[in-house]
Amino acid sequence: MKNDFNDSLLVSDFDETLGGVFIISDLANMFAEVHRTALYRRIDRLVELGILSRFSRGIYISKNYQREILCQKLAPDSYISFGNILADALVIGSRPDYRVDAVKIGKTRVYTDGRLSIRQFGCTKHVFFGYSRIQGVQKASPEKAFLDTLYFYQHGARFHFDIYSDVNMDLLDGKKLADYLTRYSNPKFVRFATRFVG
Repeated sequence: MKNDFNDSLLVSDFDETLGGVFIISDLANMFAEVHRTALYRRIDRLVELGILSRFSRGIYISKNYQREILCQKLAPDSYISFGNILADALVIGSRPDYRVDAVKIGKTRVYTDGRLSIRQFGCTKHVFFGYSRIQGVQKASPEKAFLDTLYFYQHGARFHFDIYSDVNMDLLDGKKLADYLTRYSNPKFVRFATRFVG
């Protein structure tokens, strides 16, 4: 088709800037395509050619996509947490290569495409804190990632590491942990977390 070459070049040009993650509006703007049917036809062609693949409704990824960017696009108001952050901070030794875990306000959602699993754990507003934006992605502090792990572990979630033996507490800021704990209103959770925080 006449657009194949130009469309593939546009995807390549924007691939790094967008972290290899394209939502429908990104592609419509890139292609300057106002007709929805024509837009989807062009996207379907890029999928056929293997330049893009569909991850979920309205979200497409290139071969070089960044997992954390994808997680953020799926839920823009979420923040990355749990083992992803703890591994980056060397608080735990193993990194979950095929999973990204995040926290968002509302209901828990799980996205998977066979290669990657993204879990967006739902919470209430009072426990949605302790994160900052780093290179366009919202990430928990290591201390908040640890408390998130304990909080959702107590609610039945399981992780790729053992919360009792695999966490190097010496690399976490005890004062920050204690300060964060004052923001939780569930006494049962505070008692549970205090066993780790001291």
